Amino acid sequence: MQQAPSIAQVQHAVSALYRGSANREEHDWLTEFQKSPFAWNLAREVTSGKGLPDGGEEEFAFFAANTLVQKCKRDILQLSFDDRPLVRDELLRNVSSRTLKPADGSDGLGVAEKYLCLALALFTINAPESGGVTFLFAEGVIQQLPVEVAVQVALMIAEELSNATISTLRKDAFLKDMRAVVGVVGSIVQNNLSSQSVKGKIAALRCFQQWAPYGLLPADERFVPVFQLALECLGAPSTLAEAAECLSEVVSARGHSEQSLMACSVLSVQKLASQEVQALLHSGAGGEEFGAIAHLGSAVALANISELFQDSNLITPLAELMLVCTEHEDKKVAETALDFWEASQEVQLNMRPEHLAKPLMEKLINALLRSISFPEDFTTWDESIIDEDEFERYRRGVRDLCLGISSDLGSSSLDVPFASLQPNVAWNIAEAALFLIGAMGGELQPSRTSVLKRQLNEDEQLVLGRVTALLEMVSNAGGTALNHPRVRMSALSVVNGFISWVKLAPQLLEPILQFVVTSLHVDLCFKTAAKSFLSACAASSSQLAKSDPPSPMIPQLIAVVGDAAFVKEDTAPRAMLLEGVSRVIGELEQEHLMAVLGSVFDPICDRMSKIAAECSQHNVDMQNDKEPLVIALTAELKICAAAVKYLEKKDMQPHPVAVTLEKLWPTFEFLKQKQLGDELVGAASTALSSALRAGKQSLLPFISPILQACSDLFANTNNHNVLQVFAVAVEVFGETEGGVEAFSSLLHVLVPKVTTILQQHGTGAFSDLIESFFGMLHRYLLFCPDALLPQPDFHSVVQLAVSVMRYERARATVASTVFFLSRFLSPLNRQGAVPERYRSHVDGLLGNLGGDLVASLLEGLINVHGMDIVHRIGECLLSLSERIPPQVQGMFASFLDGHPGVAALNLTYEQKEKLIVLTTQFRDHIRYRALISDVAKILRGEQQIDALVAYEM
Repeated sequence: MQQAPSIAQVQHAVSALYRGSANREEHDWLTEFQKSPFAWNLAREVTSGKGLPDGGEEEFAFFAANTLVQKCKRDILQLSFDDRPLVRDELLRNVSSRTLKPADGSDGLGVAEKYLCLALALFTINAPESGGVTFLFAEGVIQQLPVEVAVQVALMIAEELSNATISTLRKDAFLKDMRAVVGVVGSIVQNNLSSQSVKGKIAALRCFQQWAPYGLLPADERFVPVFQLALECLGAPSTLAEAAECLSEVVSARGHSEQSLMACSVLSVQKLASQEVQALLHSGAGGEEFGAIAHLGSAVALANISELFQDSNLITPLAELMLVCTEHEDKKVAETALDFWEASQEVQLNMRPEHLAKPLMEKLINALLRSISFPEDFTTWDESIIDEDEFERYRRGVRDLCLGISSDLGSSSLDVPFASLQPNVAWNIAEAALFLIGAMGGELQPSRTSVLKRQLNEDEQLVLGRVTALLEMVSNAGGTALNHPRVRMSALSVVNGFISWVKLAPQLLEPILQFVVTSLHVDLCFKTAAKSFLSACAASSSQLAKSDPPSPMIPQLIAVVGDAAFVKEDTAPRAMLLEGVSRVIGELEQEHLMAVLGSVFDPICDRMSKIAAECSQHNVDMQNDKEPLVIALTAELKICAAAVKYLEKKDMQPHPVAVTLEKLWPTFEFLKQKQLGDELVGAASTALSSALRAGKQSLLPFISPILQACSDLFANTNNHNVLQVFAVAVEVFGETEGGVEAFSSLLHVLVPKVTTILQQHGTGAFSDLIESFFGMLHRYLLFCPDALLPQPDFHSVVQLAVSVMRYERARATVASTVFFLSRFLSPLNRQGAVPERYRSHVDGLLGNLGGDLVASLLEGLINVHGMDIVHRIGECLLSLSERIPPQVQGMFASFLDGHPGVAALNLTYEQKEKLIVLTTQFRDHIRYRALISDVAKILRGEQQIDALVAYEM
């Protein structure tokens, strides 16, 4: 914008904007105007009242005030230092004159006036050289403003400071100034609280709340009258909510003495318990008022809960009030009240007055029971007025609270909800009672000693009695309120919470499993039932499998895995089912295991074969991870991978993993011929890795087909996950007969392939591939080093490592590379010695590439942060210094002279020498890690070279 527009031009554009008729050009023009320096003068003129045109005054005044807010927030630098005091004084005159007050003469400040106060607050923060808060408060300027304006400005300064983007140093100085003028703010707040204006009182309460962290607290006796006036506002319906929120903040603020904090708490509780406030709450107070009261009660409890419980006259009415808040229909109110009850758990029951111990806890459980209940006519969330997220969040809070309650009360914590489970109980009460019981289960577990010795203490016997009755009730739920889908959901949570007790009541196991299996067929309960299924199988696997003969429930559990009804889009629940069954059959003896193994995995293998055939028949794009058949095949592979790990057994022939893999192999034969998407390759690779880990040496007949299939898969996909299968294979079979030849041949294929990919596409695009590649090579060094060297392509591997260390920034990629290098430069065989043949090959490579390797390690020392990586680089440099000291020292000197970042440090010759000597010749291995960390910081310019003095001693 080249020249200042007239007021008429701006008003025309503003009028069009507020009428909704502004076109894009007019809108952009107004935005450009607001950003320009011309906006300062016009906005100041309009807000002074001089530039207000006839018609549309309110809209135009608001636009001008808002423009000043934007200018004071981000465009202070457009004003010269000489102009800033002039602008400040003009803002003061404009807010003082109240030229923009509401035309209808209503109480309080108008919107435009509030924006003008905000502009003054922002100017005070962002232009401290014009006096800041010291000028505004300490020199008496703000006291000359109308009281309603003064409190608004003080409030907005405190609010905006927390959001201001200013330096820490400036902010600290500003906070210091604010603490110095808090007395003036206290007087302003007191004046407004003493006025008859409701809006003035609300602004004063908010100001009190915002300035409390800066010292506006009753700990200073000057402000006791302010606190008492705020308490009085609790007794008026128009200010109750604001007063409660204000007092919550004041009680929670730092800076109180113990006496002051207790006095504030006592006065707050006494006011809350007064007939005046109680009458207000019972005469139609809404969620906002009750929420603020719950916040205040919780704040008082968090500040002084131990002291409050010492005075029954204080804590009793407060606890009764918080019980009312807990049962409030607004779940935000009830959730806030939970903070009070959590704070009260800090006081042990034996340290409380008797009526505030177990009797209060029972009242609380009753209140929680009612507050978490669904409406009896509830059907679905879509048809309900209840906010699902709010309701579920509240229940999570109740679940956490119940852990503390059950820890305090032990078995008696179950009394209230258990008593609610009467024969004709409404479904919603039964559901809530079971929810509470399930939530308390986490703390009500039998001790390990009790389970092993079958000797329970008195409280455990009581819990077992309750649990037995509950589980019997749950497992015989048909035809009652307990058969409602949502009641089933909570009943399943009881199974999850108390399943460990089944070991002490084995007669309950099969009925419970029947109930869980039945619940799987209820859509609403499927996910929860799958979790319960896994919990029950995990807790009772030995009990089911080790009985003689094995439990007749096992075939029924196995049938669950093959049930087509459970093949759903979300595969996680079915994975839990298969894992549960796998845990059970994994405990079976060989003759029983082999009899049922096919029943478990045959449905999965058959389903994979059918999907593969369908993919082939319809020529499905296997690279499309969103194709339904690809998604289905990926899911089956993931489920299989999750379950096969539980089949690890020793001295079993044929091994169950080998049997399973043989059935799965046609699917892998199909996959290796295809171009696959990342998700499918990842799932197939994970399945093979899991099988190798679980089957170990029993899979030796499969190792050649596996290596060939994965080589084909890698050739088709370039996917890094395949390399992880090779890594596991090296770990399992690297030391077997023929392992060196097999894995040497594999590496001869992989190295050229990987280096070609990275040469064509760059290392940055394939960081996952680099990470997996060097992770695999690390396994070679650990389990099959003879397959690594002599290796004609290994020269390319070291060159790749040099390139990664020099140019890569991704932490995981560099970490895998440097971990490999540190092992490569100092390998140990099983006896702890470096094989001589290996040493000679390494020395030969270093003769050609040692200098480049040193330079790349030094580059990594500067570029990559992370203590573990820096330490590994140090190990590499130390190893190289022992092997090729002249090359290391020469390259280090060249690096210090040639690297632009290091050159900028202006190190002297002597300082460079010190760096080289210490880094390459320091032999105190215990302190070397600290040394190399300091060297890295010096090279990055983060630390002075003087830090090395400590290592010269």
